[in-house]
Amino acid sequence: MHAFCRAILTVCLVLPLSAGCAGHRPTHVAAESQPHITWEIRTGGDLGQDNLVCGSPEPTRECVLGASSERNGRLVTVHLYLHSAAQQTSYLGVMHAPFLQGAEGQKGHDVSATVPRGSRPVGVTVSGLVTPKRGDYTFSISLDTKQAGMAASEPIQQQAIVEVK
Repeated sequence: MHAFCRAILTVCLVLPLSAGCAGHRPTHVAAESQPHITWEIRTGGDLGQDNLVCGSPEPTRECVLGASSERNGRLVTVHLYLHSAAQQTSYLGVMHAPFLQGAEGQKGHDVSATVPRGSRPVGVTVSGLVTPKRGDYTFSISLDTKQAGMAASEPIQQQAIVEVK
């Protein structure tokens, strides 16, 4: 199991989501014509994605994770969903999840995807162990979006405090 957890620590995938392989569906919380994102932090189960801890669809829900220990590594999964807009949209930027243990928490995760008009959301998933260091961590997403046919790009900036206790 330890080798399995190590393998999951290095996961950073950009892939289209489909109803057949996604255990949950991203919730839209913005105008469908504009570039927009949603995100979730989940824990539990073999892959660390069974239980919703917090996310953009429930902005008043506190983000609280249990710290990992040497005996009990707590697996967590962060899902970022890039939604379609009125025109094909490119998303480029970074997602920081500093509550992840080791190298996964120290570096940002590059986000670079193009979402066709009318398509399902494109997902960026990062999994790893929660840090053993208790405290407050700022989860952040910083993206530039560019719609086909538009001259200007639009920034998307989101942050949430994640408490590790």
